[in-house]
Amino acid sequence: MKCLYVSVSLLLTSLSLLAQPVWLPIREEHILATPEDRLIIPATYRLYRLDFEHMRTYLRSAPAEEDYRDGAPGLPLDLPLANGEVVRFEVWEAPVMHPDLGAAFPDIRSFAGRSRSRKGLTVRFDITPKGFHAMIFVPGSSTVFIDPYARGNTRDYLCYFRKDFIKKHGSRWECHVTDDPITIELPPGINERAGDCGHRRNYRLALACTGEYANYHGAYGSNKAPALAAMVTTMTRVNGVFERDCSVRMVIIPNDTLIIFTNPATDPYTNGNVNVMLNQNQTTCDNIIGNFNYDVGHVFGTGSGGVAVLNSPCSAANKAKGVSTSTDPVGDPFDIDYVAHEMGHQYGAQHTQYNNCNRSDPSAMEPGSASTIMGYAGVCAPNVQNNSDDYFHARSLQQIGTFVTGAGNGCASLTATGNSAPVLAALSNYSVPRSTPLVLTRSATDPNGDAMTFCWEQMNAFSSPAQPMPPQPTNTSGPVFRSLQPTTDSSRYLPNFSAVLANSTPTWEVLPSVARSMSFRLTVRDNHPLGGCTSEADMTISTVNGTGPFQITFPNGGEDFPSGSTQTITWNVAGTAGSPISCANVRILLSTDGGSTFTTLVASTPNDGSEAVVISAPPTTQARILVRGLDNIFYDLSNNDFTISAPLPVELVSFSARPVPGGVRLQWTTATERDNAGFRIERRFEEGQLFEDIGWVPGKGNSTAMQAYSYFDADLPRAGLVYYRLRQIDYSGQEHLSPIEVVRWLDEVENLVLWPNPATDKLFYKLPLRAETDGETLQVILMDGTGASVQRFSLEGTSGELLLNDLPTGLYWLQVSSRRRVWRGRFFRK
Repeated sequence: MKCLYVSVSLLLTSLSLLAQPVWLPIREEHILATPEDRLIIPATYRLYRLDFEHMRTYLRSAPAEEDYRDGAPGLPLDLPLANGEVVRFEVWEAPVMHPDLGAAFPDIRSFAGRSRSRKGLTVRFDITPKGFHAMIFVPGSSTVFIDPYARGNTRDYLCYFRKDFIKKHGSRWECHVTDDPITIELPPGINERAGDCGHRRNYRLALACTGEYANYHGAYGSNKAPALAAMVTTMTRVNGVFERDCSVRMVIIPNDTLIIFTNPATDPYTNGNVNVMLNQNQTTCDNIIGNFNYDVGHVFGTGSGGVAVLNSPCSAANKAKGVSTSTDPVGDPFDIDYVAHEMGHQYGAQHTQYNNCNRSDPSAMEPGSASTIMGYAGVCAPNVQNNSDDYFHARSLQQIGTFVTGAGNGCASLTATGNSAPVLAALSNYSVPRSTPLVLTRSATDPNGDAMTFCWEQMNAFSSPAQPMPPQPTNTSGPVFRSLQPTTDSSRYLPNFSAVLANSTPTWEVLPSVARSMSFRLTVRDNHPLGGCTSEADMTISTVNGTGPFQITFPNGGEDFPSGSTQTITWNVAGTAGSPISCANVRILLSTDGGSTFTTLVASTPNDGSEAVVISAPPTTQARILVRGLDNIFYDLSNNDFTISAPLPVELVSFSARPVPGGVRLQWTTATERDNAGFRIERRFEEGQLFEDIGWVPGKGNSTAMQAYSYFDADLPRAGLVYYRLRQIDYSGQEHLSPIEVVRWLDEVENLVLWPNPATDKLFYKLPLRAETDGETLQVILMDGTGASVQRFSLEGTSGELLLNDLPTGLYWLQVSSRRRVWRGRFFRK
């Protein structure tokens, strides 16, 4: 019995260890920490409590990377996102340290993972004596980070978006890299690595640090683990970017602790002077590690800058020439803005910002300060944003790809990933109107079924003369559209669609108002977790002088259309139908949810400026029309929402009001009626005056046949303009108003000129000289001597003839009326 008890106890203990660690939401007042212990303070964040020892034990069951690559299942692990969602990942160990160094520091480990339920979500994280640190890539959104709440606290964690963690004020940083003589100048061609992405390149990294950096992280004397742990956290994140974008991994060398210095007074570096540290690090790594024992070197310090030699890995003279320093060398601003930036230089990437802060002209393809890794986000006004987004611009990918497949290929070891590049068809070039929104789109496929992300970026570099920044619509060269984070959506709207919906003009996405050429590149990433591949395609967009803007003129907001009604959509063609744009047809779409989704109303119609469409949609107050060039990329959107109301109980086909002898005759016709009680006739005499009720005409209730109605208004107190409308009322009491009809009522009827009189078989008639008809179609009525209608017809113009062969002898009246006047004459038929 005792033996059974022990066995059950061991089983329960084993099961508890296999259970997933739980992230427990907590409130801040439950955490004890002093302000000076907090290294990362985002603007907004969520707080969680974690059983750290449980997590460390649980992760021991994660498979090794090579086993996962060979088909072993990943270890399931739930991680929170900054929006409160919890996502399950499958994870495996992805070391950034050489196995021998990892064996010496078994409590410092790095992992990678991906979500099966949320395709495209990947994670890089480490667990060290300093706690749990994670970086979660979310396609199309800000990266999510999980970091310890405070120094020395391994149970309480911040979960926050990258965009909410801003560099501390006063952390002025500058990259001192210059276009070194070994720089390889490249035309903006396609990434050379695209055809060779089935391998991951591994570089042996000699990563040194100054005593000041080590002390910042709590490493003193022979206790170098705290510094190494911080370096591993940084390299876990940096490798996450390099592996996804470039299939490059840097592995810290086995004897790296020899160049982790903990005494500022005796280390071989002039901490903070990055230009001096650059050569010091080459000497230090060569003397202590040996030039043949590493492929790339870098040193971390405290200060406010960085520097690196371009294309330096594998170069015996320059391979260790990379420096990153910060007054706060922790968190994503240090890892991405500084370290990934300087290491990007080492692998051949130049600055991408257009602003003249150490600009590299051939690569200055991002407006302002730029926003990708190789830019100067937050430190080169005018700034696009405060920190770099964690991905490389297409220009950087091209430069890195050229280096690692060329001069940087000789010292790297290769690991097969089994990955293949996405399949992307060539793009077309377009001529488009000026000042008109555009949408770029292209689908792709991935042979491995990986979750692809799409990134459209402008590829126009700096050329003299310099153009103003932020970009202006009149800029004739350089970039006018910023880079945006890769997203699972294969389309990019220029400018972003939210701005078009709001009728706003983004500062860093500017439509040209002048004739110019813009180059764009689509980069498709497959985000393969063992080493990513990319495919690229280029296109040219030419804005044409004398055209644009292409604009919808109706509806543009505020209108109210009954569902099922026919409305005429109008737009300003603005030269888009002619050469060189030559867009003969357009497509018309309707949104009923404020622009979130669209359905096609007309798949193709001539680009002539108008089209009658049936608005068949459920009631909404958030309707928009979108008109897009067919086989082109330009479009326009209704400026504001309009309303689609419930179908009217009565479909009114026509409604007219005309002066006749003795009053005004109202006539209207319906096509269908549903629960129609009738029509209240309303009249007014002046603009702004209230309508008055003057009569009632019963309806037909329910009908699907054409129904004709009339009403005679004989009670007109004075001459002048008279306004009429119908108030339709259904059985439930709901009311709907017709359009307003206007007539001019005259106390006197003008004479109609008739000849011959008496007449025999034919009568000629015409309006008097200077009669005003406003060019409208006139209504003609032939009446007998009692006033009864004998014949009705329409008249175009001001004269005509009437055949009398079928009329008996007698006295007759002929009346011609417009909407505003009546002419009448009497004749005798012999």
